[in-house]
Amino acid sequence: MSMSKRRPPNVPTDVFKYVKMGEPDKCWEWTGGLSGVDSRPYFSVDGKKLIAYRLVYSLIKGVSLDALRGVLLRHSCDNHICCNPSHLVEGTHQQNMDDMKERARHGLPTNTVKAIKRLILKQIPYSAIGERFGVSKSLISEIANGRAYAHVSITDGRFNDPLHSEDILEKKENADQGRNNQENK
Repeated sequence: MSMSKRRPPNVPTDVFKYVKMGEPDKCWEWTGGLSGVDSRPYFSVDGKKLIAYRLVYSLIKGVSLDALRGVLLRHSCDNHICCNPSHLVEGTHQQNMDDMKERARHGLPTNTVKAIKRLILKQIPYSAIGERFGVSKSLISEIANGRAYAHVSITDGRFNDPLHSEDILEKKENADQGRNNQENK
């Protein structure tokens, strides 16, 4: 009779196995899976599904999860997978909505998403694209896989995004010129 080996249940500090901790002022990104409609980082402890950054905040700040009940943790970095407690601010839903309006966080501007999609098509590394636009590599991956901003299309053929880098524009012009030379032969 073979017995399947069960993994021992998670304890709260196991959450750190999935957090890429770094410098205190930088984002500490969640490396575990994302779930839910909002693609948030979740972690299970004692059969309870917890938002990972809330658990990290609780452990590092010494605040119990019960004390955080009803408290919204707002990301000052606007990176929803960041678990750095110094980037998390206790607040209310209204404060979060105000943050969203103030920082235009209700989504990336359409021209930015189009520029990102064009760079993805040019096979620029996701980390470089993310760094350029100040977003996480995982968001670039979500855009590339159609899980985020699927409604933004780049099929209109326009190539006039001011955020597009000069080197990419130059590559496009060279490619167009090469095609024109081929057609003229």
